[in-house]
Amino acid sequence: MGYIVIQIKRNFTIMKDSRLGTNALLAILFLILLKLAFVYSIIQKTYCIL
Repeated sequence: MGYIVIQIKRNFTIMKDSRLGTNALLAILFLILLKLAFVYSIIQKTYCIL
């Protein structure tokens, strides 16, 4: 039972830290931009072949 209480307190501590939300948002934006760049590079290569 003690482990569950410690885990709940840890979860609340993580939720109170605003930096985690900012870092997650930046990571998601970076992944989206990376995917868009990848798709754009594929499109450019396709047009070059034609």
